[in-house]
Amino acid sequence: MVSISLIIPTHNRKSALNNCLDAICLQNFPLEQLEVIVVADGCTDGTLEMLQKYEAPFTLKVFVEKGKGAAVARNAGAAQSQSPLFIFLDDDIIAEPEFVKAHYEAHLQIDNLVAIGYCPPVLQHQKGLFKAQLNEWWQTMFIHMQQHGYRYSYRNLLSGNFSIQAATFHKVNGFNPSFKCQEDYELGYRLIKAGAILRFVPGAIGYHFDITLLNRTIQRKYLEGKAAVQFCRTYPELLACYPSLTYFFRKKGIFHLLKKKVLFQSGKLYCIFYTLLNLTLSGLEKMNMRSHYFKTLDKYMFYAFLKGVVDSGFNIAELHKISSKASNEYSKKVTIDLKNGLLIAEQVLELSKPSTICIMYGNKLIGQVNGKPGDEPLRAIHLRFHLAKYFGENLYDAINENKEIDSLNRTQLSLNFLL
Repeated sequence: MVSISLIIPTHNRKSALNNCLDAICLQNFPLEQLEVIVVADGCTDGTLEMLQKYEAPFTLKVFVEKGKGAAVARNAGAAQSQSPLFIFLDDDIIAEPEFVKAHYEAHLQIDNLVAIGYCPPVLQHQKGLFKAQLNEWWQTMFIHMQQHGYRYSYRNLLSGNFSIQAATFHKVNGFNPSFKCQEDYELGYRLIKAGAILRFVPGAIGYHFDITLLNRTIQRKYLEGKAAVQFCRTYPELLACYPSLTYFFRKKGIFHLLKKKVLFQSGKLYCIFYTLLNLTLSGLEKMNMRSHYFKTLDKYMFYAFLKGVVDSGFNIAELHKISSKASNEYSKKVTIDLKNGLLIAEQVLELSKPSTICIMYGNKLIGQVNGKPGDEPLRAIHLRFHLAKYFGENLYDAINENKEIDSLNRTQLSLNFLL
């Protein structure tokens, strides 16, 4: 009986897909319980012919879409599955032998789980400082998620390596096909609102053979600008997560309007900027001016993002309209008093699941943990993490001021215990 469907969307990556399938053949998991569903989305490079000849030790199903994009392809794969658990995997990821097993076992431990796998980048096509910057972005994402008590956001869902119960996926109607960029973030937002629990599974390792080069990164950032506008049009409450959208409306005057017109509404100038960027970055790298290189790259990324915003037709009238629609329902605040004991405080969080908590010790303010739309609600698992990382000194001072002994059988507030 099939217990897992591994869904792979692909578009003209015949060789990468072949390597991806070869790695699945080596899984330390009963292959008779696994089906692999490949959705070939507008492939013209011989992918279908390769799949027809592929001799798989597992059930291999192939479906064809007409170049409708990754969101449609993933939904199509899920629609063809009868198993209770989906694993979504990108075609440029090589799974370790324990990959499927790690995803499967994670769901045995936590109900309503969305398990995010580990994708260490393998950067063979990139060079120099750009390679270093790209590697840092990927590794920083996973370093944060490895911390026990980390608070997940909708931006932590990465569609290239995650698993989800079929019932949970269908409950939120899968990926939104209208999103052509960051469709995984959009799904993550709806999953968090629906009460799903996002967690990092470090044992679900899939090496990501990323072929992203500078031109593709710039294009991606442009699409992210368009996606940011689409997010706020669809979910006005997310405007607070995209402060860059208000960039053009913070300054006034003829010069600023002229700059907007010339820099962001001229296609020819955009091409000139890109050419100059390549020359500038190359020169800075040759002179080993690392900080200037990264600052220049960041500025151009911001420019590409803003051009995406402008090309989406976003304007001040729409900004005001979206602001007026933004809901305050997310700002659910709870005050907890640690003088009553850590376990009681954790029970309060598990029952209330607020977005913001004010932490007190008697009449002494220890600190406040704020949230924004798209963050998961605060639960017991988050309290000790924030106390140890941000408020340990404040808590220590409060306990001393009250001249009380910090004992595990009463307050359980030992800093060593918290860590």
